[in-house]
Amino acid sequence: MLATVNRPGKGKWPRSTVGLAIGAVILATVALACGGALDTSPAATTEPTADLGASAAPVAIGSAEAIGSAEASSPASEPPAPTPVATQDGRINPGPVTTPGPETTPTHPPGISSYSVPAQIDCTDPHFDGTIQIAWSIVDATGVTLSIGGSGSSKSYSGTTGHGEFPFDCTKNNAYTLVTTGGTGPAASATRHAMAFAPKILLFSVSPAICAFTDPNGTVRVTYSVAYATGAKLYFGDTEQEATTFYVAYAVKDLVFEAAFPCPKPDEWYRLTTTGGYGAPASADRKAINNPN
Repeated sequence: MLATVNRPGKGKWPRSTVGLAIGAVILATVALACGGALDTSPAATTEPTADLGASAAPVAIGSAEAIGSAEASSPASEPPAPTPVATQDGRINPGPVTTPGPETTPTHPPGISSYSVPAQIDCTDPHFDGTIQIAWSIVDATGVTLSIGGSGSSKSYSGTTGHGEFPFDCTKNNAYTLVTTGGTGPAASATRHAMAFAPKILLFSVSPAICAFTDPNGTVRVTYSVAYATGAKLYFGDTEQEATTFYVAYAVKDLVFEAAFPCPKPDEWYRLTTTGGYGAPASADRKAINNPN
C-alpha cells in the first residue's frame, strides 16, 4: 500500500511519486554542475552482429594491454636520456666519464748511422804504426762494443759517437764488428773488413839501347815506380818467357838507373818484380830494342 503526501489545497501524492521527483531534481543539478545537460534520451539499442569468431574481450583503460596498444599506434620516439644519480653529498653524478690515456711516444730500435773502417792499408808507409783509425755514429742507443775478429779483443764505449785507434795485422784480413748497447729493441751490428794493399807497379819503362860501334855492351835507361812494396828487382832474358836472369835489386819505391844491353842483339826483354809489402808480388815485362842509329 503506497503512502500518500498531503498537498495544501490539492489532493494527496503517493510517496513513490515524491521520491521520483526529488531524484530527478538531484540528477539535473549534477548535470548542470558538470557543465553539460542531462541526456534523457533513451539508450540506443544494439543490433546483434554476425559471429566473427571469438569476440575480443573488453580492455580496461589503464591496463597493460591498453598501454601497449597506445604505444603501438603512436610514432616512434628517441629513447629517454639516462637519469643522473645523486651522490650521498647531494651532488649529481653524471655517470662514468672516459678519460683519454696518456699519449705514447713511439720508440725506435737502435741503429748505426755511420761506421768507417779503412778497407785497405799501406803497411809499407813509413808512418804506419800498426793501428788504424775507426769512427762510428749511432742512434737510439747509449753506446757500442767494438771487437776484432780472431783476436778476441773487445772494448766498450759510451755515447752516440766515437772513434779510436785499433790494432791492424798486415798479414791477414781483419774483421771489426760494432754492436750497439742500450736502447729499446734488438741491438744493431755491423762488420767491416780491412786488409793490406797488395804490391803494385805504377810505372815501368825501358828506353831503346844505346850502343857504340867499338863497344859490344850498350845501355838502356830503366824507370820504375812501385806502391805498397819496399823495392824492386830487375831480370833480363832473350824472350819474354826467358826474362828470369837476375840483374839488380833496389830497396826503393821509385828509381831511374842505367842497365846493360847486349848491343849485338836486336832487342832484349826486361822484367821488373816488386819486393817487400804484403800479398803476391807484382811484375811487368818490357822489351828494349837496339837503336838503329
